[in-house]
Amino acid sequence: MTARSSEDSRGATRSGSVRFLQWLFLTSVVMTTLTLCAVHAPSRIKLLGLFAIAYGLLAGWNTGQLAHITGIHSRRIVAIVSFAVIIAGQVGMAVESYRLYHRFHAAELRRLYQSDPMASLMKHIPVPKQLGDQAQLKTTLEQNRQERDRKLAVLIRRKTSFSAYLRNRVSSLRLSQPWAVLLWAVDMALASAAGTFFAVRVANGNMPK
Repeated sequence: MTARSSEDSRGATRSGSVRFLQWLFLTSVVMTTLTLCAVHAPSRIKLLGLFAIAYGLLAGWNTGQLAHITGIHSRRIVAIVSFAVIIAGQVGMAVESYRLYHRFHAAELRRLYQSDPMASLMKHIPVPKQLGDQAQLKTTLEQNRQERDRKLAVLIRRKTSFSAYLRNRVSSLRLSQPWAVLLWAVDMALASAAGTFFAVRVANGNMPK
């Protein structure tokens, strides 16, 4: 009797582990898809605060549904995992959004640099013989070009930094960098809290499917 109980216990543990891993895998796939969709959603629906909370609730509903389907009903486990994956999803969303922001604005700054008449002049200016030392003139022009390239690289780093991206998110509010970072953190916390609460409710069958 004891041996059979022990075997049943081990079988239940293995079954629980398999269900948990299934839940994690399915949740990861769904969260990755949801995050990519959120990144590429139209800008007009990305309302400050509301979009993050809507993302959190949708992520929580999906996480809770998958937990319910796979038989994960522990409130503590569902809460911990849901909070972690929703935070991770929002970090991933910020990273991908920043990548797109950096690529666009860096290309725009390079385009403006290339269209600068002075930059074009420095590339194609002929070297007149009457100016004396042609090698020295070429060296000066090359040094000027390198200096401009260096300043462009510094400008790109400053204008396309992650803090610049966060300020751009709240450009309508004209917030400084610390407040922009704080608002992003508050967005993530609210979205994760709302999504976690929703996930626990759905996982235990307390919300409509």
